[in-house]
Amino acid sequence: MACSVEADTGEIAADCNTSIDYLIYGTSGVPLQIVHPNGDVSGFITDVVNEVFTGSDISLTASVKPIARHKGAMINGSGKRWIAYALNSWRKETVWENATFAEVELLPYVLSLGYKDLGEWPPPIPAVDVNELAEKGVVWIRGFKYPGTTEFSEAYGFEFDRAKNHEEMLHMVEADRARYFMEHAPRMKYVMKQQGIDVGDYDFFSLASYVSPTSLTLLMSNDLGPEVIALVNRRLQEMADSGRFAVLAQPYGL
Repeated sequence: MACSVEADTGEIAADCNTSIDYLIYGTSGVPLQIVHPNGDVSGFITDVVNEVFTGSDISLTASVKPIARHKGAMINGSGKRWIAYALNSWRKETVWENATFAEVELLPYVLSLGYKDLGEWPPPIPAVDVNELAEKGVVWIRGFKYPGTTEFSEAYGFEFDRAKNHEEMLHMVEADRARYFMEHAPRMKYVMKQQGIDVGDYDFFSLASYVSPTSLTLLMSNDLGPEVIALVNRRLQEMADSGRFAVLAQPYGL
């Protein structure tokens, strides 16, 4: 059944009672997406998506799979009627003919290298010598691949060690299996606090000069139709204008 939008309210009509798959990237989405032991999901993106559809006749069904499996279906078109989060830098990948990026940025997203503070004095300058990354090791989440990161690793002659999620990535650095982890610093600080690790024991080196900063947004399958996509964009813009994203991000330290 085709969806329609009420001209006077901009709301999806009541005769459009449909379901959308909300894609959860396994356990690697913390704190954007948090999968609890009882199967419940929360997190910043989850809160945003739920608020987008509040008051509509659209229901969301959480689909939890590793990011590589979800992205494969998102790209090849086998996934139907879905919404997910994405980075705006993904737009550079010419693979999204079956999907539409939301028009609104949610939060900035800058990669950093995190590492244990060894208490060196005076502190080394630069704080991180990128020419030593091959020797010291950099761990990143399995399945993560952002525009600019391959060029970064190739330019400095290293390959990423991989971890299944943020907790394992942190444990690898704690165990000295790698000197650095790579991620958006606020995400890792949330994980560290949840794991009982003192954030003050770590330093973060921004990679903004090496991998272009980007931002979080939503990504939708084209088969949602123009009316649903327009609804998502309108609700997101209202949230942006009201400062709602900052309010939702605060509990997660984003």
